[in-house]
Amino acid sequence: AHAIATPDAPFVVSDATRDARFRDNPLVIGEPEIRFYVGAPLVTDDGHALGTLCAIDRVPRELTPRQMNCLVALSRQVMAQLELHRVVRQLATETTTDSLTGVDNRRGFDLKIRDEMARSNRYGNALALLLVDIDHFKRFNDTHGHPAGDRALRRVAAILETSVRATDTVARLGGEEFAIILPNTTPEGAFTLAERCRLAIAQADWPGAGVTVSVGISNVEPSTETVEQILERTDQALYAAKDQGRNRSVVSR
Repeated sequence: AHAIATPDAPFVVSDATRDARFRDNPLVIGEPEIRFYVGAPLVTDDGHALGTLCAIDRVPRELTPRQMNCLVALSRQVMAQLELHRVVRQLATETTTDSLTGVDNRRGFDLKIRDEMARSNRYGNALALLLVDIDHFKRFNDTHGHPAGDRALRRVAAILETSVRATDTVARLGGEEFAIILPNTTPEGAFTLAERCRLAIAQADWPGAGVTVSVGISNVEPSTETVEQILERTDQALYAAKDQGRNRSVVSR
């Protein structure tokens, strides 16, 4: 805390037993019996100290100017690596996230479904997939305009995310079609979740016009099927839901 409070320069305690601020500290009078401490603050470009890169010893000591400069240079390298890691994570998120709804996009879905299929195949866990399509979405857009359609897509995505479990993945595959990956879920459990999503959307307060969805459901057989085959089979269940009048969930046979 003292080091973070002085972000402009390293904070040095040559001998903690002779420093009134620390001589009674439990880490000084007991294990590990700290005597020497130097902390170089880890500071962001906008001046916020996130923590310290520190060196600690059990004997009193003084650092040479060269050692101090090396510690400061190393702390800057740490911050550079942290910033690089943050940027890489941000870019990875941007390339797998749908910009309109905030859920995974098709690329994010492809990566996640393959990971879940591999996990299901390895451990023998059940895995299910839902395809969710907004009913008569073109008519909705034609009637209410594309800005209203975009708002509807965002709200459907939000309802889906709040209706499923934290371990599930909601993705927008394109247009008005969404997918939900359900790890450790039997077809019966998937149907229950599908109905929860469908009813939550149908019963939501939609300004101007109601919105409903049709849902196709399938269990995933990762050892015998490809992602494309699973999507095709689930899509057939989705079309069956549409053929039966829409606003319903159908399990793949």
